[in-house]
Amino acid sequence: METTQYVDNAVASVMEGLTVGEREKVFLYVLFADTETGRHPSWKQPWLENSVDLAVGYNVSEEHRRPVYTVMFEDDIITAAGWMAKVRQSLDQIKKGAVTNPSLRDWLYLRLFYTETALSWEAKADYWYGHMAYTFLLASFFGSSLLIAPRFLVPRTQRYLDDPTIFVLSAITIPAFVVLAFVIGKYSLFPLRGVVTMNKQIPALIEHLRGIGAGQTDMMIEEYADQTGKQRLAMGNSRGNNFVDGQSTFAFWFEEYDSRRLEREHDELLGMGFD
Repeated sequence: METTQYVDNAVASVMEGLTVGEREKVFLYVLFADTETGRHPSWKQPWLENSVDLAVGYNVSEEHRRPVYTVMFEDDIITAAGWMAKVRQSLDQIKKGAVTNPSLRDWLYLRLFYTETALSWEAKADYWYGHMAYTFLLASFFGSSLLIAPRFLVPRTQRYLDDPTIFVLSAITIPAFVVLAFVIGKYSLFPLRGVVTMNKQIPALIEHLRGIGAGQTDMMIEEYADQTGKQRLAMGNSRGNNFVDGQSTFAFWFEEYDSRRLEREHDELLGMGFD
């Protein structure tokens, strides 16, 4: 078990700034993943039992799964003020978008925030990384095609797009940018960690995970979504949706936020009915 614990900070940040109305709408419980819960330093601590609605181990009963949505956080996160109002705004926009976009009617999860750390790519899970030679050849081919085409369509570009220039751009520059994309890391390219899911989706997902038995949970959930055709959504614009502002409420650089601005945004959302 890790010696450094973050549960207290995580719980405090989730609850900080919630209005009375917001707090009444949240059933907050802490799930201890330890097989022996008593070994965790926060287990049965008065501060925790007085702060949350329930602190349990793996024996979560069905009566605690009544909400329409379940929000899952890791214990090493700090949320910015107004997180709940922004999540409710996103859920409302998904609901409205589903009227004209049927694919939004059956979604598995909504990712909440971005991380900027690096994540190792996996050859089996990431197609382009697993077929690196093909990736470089394809990128160079399309790049050279886009550079050669203007020479025939616009003759005056030949003086700028000569053979050496096209070779350097296609064989060196474009592959270098492909390498850069992989070096940046998966976490920097895709949102991760912290999700909202509809409770009606959970039983089937649990059944699927039990059927597999063991494995990397994130990948198994992704495989389940692929097999069932369920949508995976994310807050922000990086994946082509506009549910909320592209600057996520949840990110490692949240220290850059202006607390007064966050409070104003929170108040505005509350005024719009997202409490």
